Amino acid sequence: MSTKKPTTSRRTLIKGTAATAAIAPFFIGRSAKAGEAEITLKLATVAPKDTPWHRLAAKMTKHIEEKTEGRVNIKGYYGGSLGDEGTTAEACKAGRIGIYGGSATGLGISELEALELPYLFDSSTQAQKAILANRQRIHDLLWDRGFKLVLFAENGFRSLGTTFPVEKPSDLKGRKIRTQQTKCHIATFKGFGASPVPMGITEVLSSLQTGVVEGYDNTKLFAFAAALYMATTHWTETKHIYQPGIVVMSRKGAWDKLPKDLQEVIELESDEVLKMEDRGFRTVRALDGQLSKNFHDIGVEVTEPDLAAFRKVAGAVHADFKKRTTKDGSALLDALKKAT
Repeated sequence: MSTKKPTTSRRTLIKGTAATAAIAPFFIGRSAKAGEAEITLKLATVAPKDTPWHRLAAKMTKHIEEKTEGRVNIKGYYGGSLGDEGTTAEACKAGRIGIYGGSATGLGISELEALELPYLFDSSTQAQKAILANRQRIHDLLWDRGFKLVLFAENGFRSLGTTFPVEKPSDLKGRKIRTQQTKCHIATFKGFGASPVPMGITEVLSSLQTGVVEGYDNTKLFAFAAALYMATTHWTETKHIYQPGIVVMSRKGAWDKLPKDLQEVIELESDEVLKMEDRGFRTVRALDGQLSKNFHDIGVEVTEPDLAAFRKVAGAVHADFKKRTTKDGSALLDALKKAT
């Protein structure tokens, strides 16, 4: 089996978008009967069906199956049916699940918080450029922690969905806002004056409906995809965190178990796949205007506040990250800032 640290630049087979896929292989043997796949992969994601991520996952699945000439079969599980991000990331690292797909910070690797610090990027295209410029650095960091980088993709800028109006940080004082279970996300909302309530995404809608939380942050697309809009009366375009999607394979549970010839196939450079990845980024971005209109159409009040007051939290959160992260985490943040 391969133990060499592979490169990633323009050499990734599997492509898609942010919440496109967590592919969990359960190997069923390499002496398959005629017409059967040698390896069956479970594809799991918190993204629901009938979303851009689902459609791209289908394209990705077809591509993999064709390139491996049917030796790999993929079965998709959507909407968090195999667990939330924390659960699947943990299982992936342990080798019980082959591939995780979701947010970068959902992996629980502290250094990757550098990708999701508040107000680090001014636009999605700037963020994409900076992240892809550091693909090899991030690949190596993940490799050393038991993962094989598969792809980056687009989730987008996270803003605020609430049951009350928000125009400035003081409007959040003491309010219970759901956050991801990540230090930089929690620190951002503490900086806004809110009372952050960390929880998995699959719990958010019921928590909004029962008053356990009074708001949440996410992208507009995910707010609609996960039906969070049903419990939302106000949407505030804080755009406080840009969030890339990431798909990684378990080294122990998947990559090292692949036959060498399939590893080589997966590592082959493919312009077709690179275009698929880029289309994934652009497709999600193109929906932004329509999603804002959708909010207006269902009676959700959309506010575009002055971001100067919100941006004031960035310095302290960035400094806190630099203080507690490793040398790798600090170097990643420096490289991302340089790339912007």
